[in-house]
Amino acid sequence: MLHPSRHVLSIVCLLLTAAGAVRAQMAWQAVESSIPGEVLDSLTSATNATGWSVPSGGAMLVLGLARPVSAKTLRVMLTLQNADAGSSPLSLTLTATTDELPRLAGSWKPMFPTTFGASQGRMTRQGERLLLDGSTAVADVAIDAGLPADGITGLRIEVFSKAEETHRVVLKLLRIERGNTPTTNVALGCPVDVIPPGSGDMPGGFLTDGRPETMVQGSADAPGAPQRFVIDLKRQCELDHLNLRLKSGSLRSAVMPALQVELYETNPTDGGPPVWQARPHAQLEASSLANSEPLLVIRAAMGDGRFTGRYVRITLPEHDLIPLQIAEFEAYETMVPLGVTMIAKGQSIRAKDTLAVPDGVSWMTFDINYPPLADPVTLGRHWRIVGFHEGWLSGTSSGAVESRCPPPGEYEFQAQIRHSDGIWCDAVYRMPLIVPVPFWQRAWARGTALIAAIVVTAGLAWMISRRVMARRVVELERRNELSNERARIARDMHDAVGSQLTQLAVLHEIVAEELGLDDDARSRLRQLTDTARASVAALDAVVWAVNPGNDNLANMAGYLTQVAHGYLVPLGIACRQDVPREWPERAVSSHTRHQFHLAMQEALQNVVKHARATEVTITLRHKDGRFTATIADNGIGLPADLGGIEKSGLENMHTRLVSLGGHCRVQSRPGGGTVVELQIPIPP
Repeated sequence: MLHPSRHVLSIVCLLLTAAGAVRAQMAWQAVESSIPGEVLDSLTSATNATGWSVPSGGAMLVLGLARPVSAKTLRVMLTLQNADAGSSPLSLTLTATTDELPRLAGSWKPMFPTTFGASQGRMTRQGERLLLDGSTAVADVAIDAGLPADGITGLRIEVFSKAEETHRVVLKLLRIERGNTPTTNVALGCPVDVIPPGSGDMPGGFLTDGRPETMVQGSADAPGAPQRFVIDLKRQCELDHLNLRLKSGSLRSAVMPALQVELYETNPTDGGPPVWQARPHAQLEASSLANSEPLLVIRAAMGDGRFTGRYVRITLPEHDLIPLQIAEFEAYETMVPLGVTMIAKGQSIRAKDTLAVPDGVSWMTFDINYPPLADPVTLGRHWRIVGFHEGWLSGTSSGAVESRCPPPGEYEFQAQIRHSDGIWCDAVYRMPLIVPVPFWQRAWARGTALIAAIVVTAGLAWMISRRVMARRVVELERRNELSNERARIARDMHDAVGSQLTQLAVLHEIVAEELGLDDDARSRLRQLTDTARASVAALDAVVWAVNPGNDNLANMAGYLTQVAHGYLVPLGIACRQDVPREWPERAVSSHTRHQFHLAMQEALQNVVKHARATEVTITLRHKDGRFTATIADNGIGLPADLGGIEKSGLENMHTRLVSLGGHCRVQSRPGGGTVVELQIPIPP
């Protein structure tokens, strides 16, 4: 009950008006008091030393603000003094209004104290009231209280005394300023409705006072009934995540499927539908922070709908014995950088749709524009260039970061903000980043260089081709002359020397028949005849090697098979041949044919002299640019110790073929006999 006496109210205030004394100091004036007829134009006009006498029923003072104020909290600072002897506890209550003209009988909503303190006495919170006890002298009181709405126009200060008799209280100082709240929690100090109301001195404001040691629990008077909390964020918010800080003993109940979290654009008590609902079992994961209560983090992905709204309704599970206790509710808005400016080579480039890096840049600076905050809050921030370095890099407090220029290509610059609770915001700032290809690597430059290269190459090729063709003509003429000379020598040797040796052999036979020589002379003459015939055969081999018409693989194979057959068959040794009918067009020089023929002739002689064979198989092949001749006999095989002529013959074959880039392998056959493999390269 308010005291009606006018003469007991007198206020003496000293308002500090020094410039810069207090940050964001509010402009205000006293417009009405609880004493009928007492209206003060300004607190600075009164100097009455009688003080403010507060009866046991209490008194009120209405303060009108010069302009509407929106803030998380307001700080109200009072200097109170008991003017009478003795002490009596004082009770303070703060309320706020959004009425255009604040009056005692207006629409007032409670401001819930979040932090408070006094220089003298002990200050405690009893619901939405503050109790100042033991203040025997001057007491400096500071109260941070949450506003029930944005755009408040006036404050009402209520002072109650528990004394049985009226005593005087002098108001020495009254100052109001915006509260310093270094947090991005938009729910701090917001009003909370508890349905049904909680027990005792636990009003809903405990849920958003920023102090985890206080908590709200369900009503003990309605066991088994669901408990609901409706938090008014005072404006529509695009939310990033919600935090429920729980009492440790309540964690088991908090993760029950019956826990419901919903977002509304209008007050849910009006019956409107939610714009977002958490899915059942969606918030089953809880984390425990070091030295803190368990934390339940709720994000948009854990429910259905738009994660936005003004009102949050939390429905707790029905309980039978122990009510669920929530230590603190926090709400964090979506925060994303507003833009980025790139500084490279002295140019400042503001990002619009993309960021294009100038040519020749090696290092660049990104100036990230972060959203402004009403309170000084240190936010975590990091950035990265996707496609260049995938890991996040720590940002700086100034918002400027440096990076080496990526290789040419398309990338994405990303930046992200961390809220004051240590949780990174889901929203990521994204801006395409294009690093152009250097001009010398661009299509037109490459095309021009290619055309120039083609022209130069064509000119050089024409000059070189002319010289090559001239050399080839000279080389062909020389080869033709050499081939003609080789053909002439082959004809002369065959026609002159060959015919004479043949004639000599025939004459030896005639002489042996006509002269009637004895056996000894006849034997010697026959040796001369055989020597002449052998010389004819050797001459034929030389003529075949010299003749340029035989410089191919087919003629070489045909001649080797002919020589083998003509050498073995007259000696009573069967000659089997495995030779392809068709041979590829490959040129074989005279020197190669001659050396290979001699090596094969040596192999055939070894068979005749040492193998005691009755059959020889000749196999000729050309594969992968190599020509191979295999001579396999059914003789006695290789002796255990090679020596003398046999060893010399094998060494001669090996030496001839190695000089041609080939090899010679000799080994015994498992069933008896010897296999000689002669191989030389004959590339295309």
